[in-house]
Amino acid sequence: MAIGFSCPSCDRVYSVSDQYARKVTTCKDCSTRMVVPDAEGTPAPPPPPPPPRPRNPAARDAGRFYEEAVKEQRRRDRQDRERERASGPRFGVAISPAVVTTLIGAALIAAGVAWFAVCILLFGVASLRVPLIFMVFGLISLLKGLMGHEG
Repeated sequence: MAIGFSCPSCDRVYSVSDQYARKVTTCKDCSTRMVVPDAEGTPAPPPPPPPPRPRNPAARDAGRFYEEAVKEQRRRDRQDRERERASGPRFGVAISPAVVTTLIGAALIAAGVAWFAVCILLFGVASLRVPLIFMVFGLISLLKGLMGHEG
């Protein structure tokens, strides 16, 4: 026996067999979802709501992009920690370039004095040219370092 019914939106008439009673179908003209009534003509319950639409693909891609960026940052942080561990212990001592300049100046002055002393002790000759150059450059470097200048 056939069941006759019509679409509630566009009034298109349908006739289906009994096996489709209380099944959800879609109108071929207007795509309205509807439930096929019983053979006795019992009104059919309203159709169930359509399934939820998938999320916006752009939002899904943005979420995936964010997750990948977080994973990449964590990977980089892990590599940095491994590199620090592999490079050995750090003592946290940093020497200012001005201190290095001061130490170089003091070393040049000491080298000039030592050169002068070695020349007098070993050779008995007071050669002032080279030790004087060492002392002048050492004094300049020492003063620059004390004033805070770098190199």
